[in-house]
Amino acid sequence: MMEKSYKQIVILLFFLFSLIVPMPSLEITKTNITTDEVALLALKTSITSDPFQLLSKNWSSGTPVCSWIGITCGARHHRVVALDISNMGLTGQLPPHISNLTFLASLNIANNSFHGDLSKSFVNLRRLRVLELSMNNYGGRIPSSIGTLPKLEMLLLRNNRFSEFIPPAIFNISTLEVISLLYNNISGNLPKDMCQKLPRLWGLLLSKNQITGELPSSLSNCSALKGISLSFNNFYGSIPQEIGNLKLLQELYLGYNRLTGMYYLLVPSLWPMSCKLLEKCKNAM
Repeated sequence: MMEKSYKQIVILLFFLFSLIVPMPSLEITKTNITTDEVALLALKTSITSDPFQLLSKNWSSGTPVCSWIGITCGARHHRVVALDISNMGLTGQLPPHISNLTFLASLNIANNSFHGDLSKSFVNLRRLRVLELSMNNYGGRIPSSIGTLPKLEMLLLRNNRFSEFIPPAIFNISTLEVISLLYNNISGNLPKDMCQKLPRLWGLLLSKNQITGELPSSLSNCSALKGISLSFNNFYGSIPQEIGNLKLLQELYLGYNRLTGMYYLLVPSLWPMSCKLLEKCKNAM
């Protein structure tokens, strides 16, 4: 009889405790989904033109966030892990609220007409691996906050109007595999030690800018490089012989600069390639 009473007391205490302290996982999940929803609705509000009404008719608080167009949620936490609203003809801005999508691994808004300030849009995106902002109307300096993204692998900003120098912190992201800044107005020099912390970089695409200075010999430290595109800039001086140490290099574009040296002879893997492909004819030899 006493044992039965003891069990009843234990059950009663457990029930009372559960009322006072709700199950944390359910509460946290609900809060985080709400946080993601608020951030995405803030983005929707920042869109000034949605010609195909893809967001205006689909992104609604009356439907689950994970079912919205362009949204992918993770199976484990049911958080937004990918935002892809590319090629939708959108005009607008990325609000600071985007930085509250703390589980986001991929952000793709390519081929739209986004513009405006990006300085606070990526601050908390510690899980971000792909940042695709190509073919928009962004200008000014590349946000230095990008340099604080510890897991970033793909930095794709081509065909915008970014100017000034590349934030040095970007060259400290050891996970980077591709840096694509083609067709911008970027100036300044490449850091002499730019490849000290980029062991995984296989694509360095900086053609069609206003970058100047000498090519850093430390390029050879980016040993995973397969493609280098630096043509149509203002580089000058001798082409570093160290480029010949890049054993995986398959494509090298240095034309339309003021460089000297027979760089196509430095890299054995490039010997079969033609003058036209390498654009070597437009440098000072």
